[in-house]
Amino acid sequence: MEILFKLLDEIWFVPFIAAIMVLSQWVNDKGYFVPFYNFLEKKVKSKRLLIVLISAVSGVLPVPGRVIISAGALDTLAPTDERRKNYGIISYLSTHHYYFWSPLEATVLIPLSVLGISYFYFLSLIAPLLVAIIGIIFYYIFFVLKEEDIVINKIKRKEQKTAIKIKWDVLVLVAGIIIIGNAIKMHSDTIINFFMSFNSSIFFACLIAFVTSFILGSSSRFAGVTTLLVTIFGINYLPLFFALGYSGYLISPMHKCLVIAKSYFNADTELYKILLFIGIVLITIGYLLV
Repeated sequence: MEILFKLLDEIWFVPFIAAIMVLSQWVNDKGYFVPFYNFLEKKVKSKRLLIVLISAVSGVLPVPGRVIISAGALDTLAPTDERRKNYGIISYLSTHHYYFWSPLEATVLIPLSVLGISYFYFLSLIAPLLVAIIGIIFYYIFFVLKEEDIVINKIKRKEQKTAIKIKWDVLVLVAGIIIIGNAIKMHSDTIINFFMSFNSSIFFACLIAFVTSFILGSSSRFAGVTTLLVTIFGINYLPLFFALGYSGYLISPMHKCLVIAKSYFNADTELYKILLFIGIVLITIGYLLV
């Protein structure tokens, strides 16, 4: 019974996603936010910036699968054609820089508490990575994407009732990811110790930082492994291990946000290309900072 409870840990997130789907569709059908979005659009001339602001603000809370909060807000605006995938990319990118600087995140709190360093000292070490990822995000959104790539779907208020549609494929996929992820996390210490037992070289430590984050798909686990490795090799390795752990976490198949961005907004391989590019840049900067 205890194993079953562990496997179903955070399964509450599935009905939570369903509730967000129902709420966003209801708001969309009724057009309640249309006047507010029209007001914002007049003040914020760029449609891309408007979507970024809505996504970043709605996805600020450090909750599992934070993209679903952003997705619920953006779903009221997203079109139904192929340009819908751009909303998934923007939603993912604009909600995943918090791991570098937000004091609400485990990725910041764990190193601070375990390593005994101040928040500002942590920021001074991570700053080059933070500047890089913010730069990449803004470059992609404002130079690669074009204004015509973003279509704001303004739906007029409807008086008749409409059938509520739930994306069951998304719910089943997320539920599967949660259960598989929990099964892996139950043996996470064994996995980490297994890798740690082979070699104590810096190269192997880098491999551990990336592979364990990729396998576990957990921000707190990636923060824990990163911190553990820093205690072994020294504080000057924090940017490198952080970059490796973050990059593995970013593209992990166990990462709920990635699953949601792909399935909810039909994001394709372009999202993976961006995330791989981000990982390569961050790891390179982390290596140069050692």
